Amino acid sequence: MTGTAQAQYNKTRPIPEDQIKPGDLVFFSTYKPGPSHVGMYVGNGQFINANDSGISYSSVKEWKKLYPFLRFRRIQ
Repeated sequence: MTGTAQAQYNKTRPIPEDQIKPGDLVFFSTYKPGPSHVGMYVGNGQFINANDSGISYSSVKEWKKLYPFLRFRRIQ
């Protein structure tokens, strides 16, 4: 799936957190209101994401402390 975090958010459907599985997307609001950062959930509370430093695995729980969490979503 290509496009901005907002475009990806608009093309996916919401998933309750108790139903997430690897491959679902996780969205945060980082530098502006609304979806501005997206990662892919990989299981065990971790997601993979890219930033200026490259690609890394991150903790969903830790990111929720740093940025507004929008929700998990699934590609339709």
